Amino acid sequence: MIVSQTKKVVILDNHPVFLRGMEDVLFGSSKVEVIMCFSATKDFWEFLAKRTVDLVLVDLRLADTICFQVLKQMKETYPETKVLVLSSVKDAFSLDGVLALGGDGYVLKEEPLVNLFRAIHNVLLGECYVPHAYLKELVQRDTNGTGNVPNEMSPQELVILGMICDGHATKEIASVLFISPYTVNNHRKNIIKKTGCKTTIGMFKYAMTHGLL
Repeated sequence: MIVSQTKKVVILDNHPVFLRGMEDVLFGSSKVEVIMCFSATKDFWEFLAKRTVDLVLVDLRLADTICFQVLKQMKETYPETKVLVLSSVKDAFSLDGVLALGGDGYVLKEEPLVNLFRAIHNVLLGECYVPHAYLKELVQRDTNGTGNVPNEMSPQELVILGMICDGHATKEIASVLFISPYTVNNHRKNIIKKTGCKTTIGMFKYAMTHGLL
């Protein structure tokens, strides 16, 4: 299958040089049209409240918010809009978090341009794109029921574990994920029980050992 008509794309990234490069790369494509680029999340949300877009390309590392927050809010508020996350690091935790929150694809910035276009094409067709570097691992998880992420960890616990390891406090995690501090603390208790780690340092070591960071 091919994308039959030009799709409207918005890019959210806090690196001006990268934004300009993405515009140049996608300019003139018969498949997609970049209608706006943003480096500030506030402007991004204000625009989406007024315009309908088909695809959002969002950087994993944003300056004024957390990508997971953007992804979660996008899927709750604009479920029909596809979200493709761009990352500059090979990070198993981030890939798992993106997929757990309903992300439509995950592209490494180091990949060849042909892979970027393939990812955009696949996502617009309703498929999920994952870098080849992770495909074998994901297939093994599906086949064996094992992998880097412990089976008993829920998607939200996985995300909260990563945020704890990044040094985020309970109130900040609650604000980002739109849940109460009480709920965060309950998740933290479950994480402690499942990992056996009571300190942030212990959780960090656990996440590193299991390839989550």
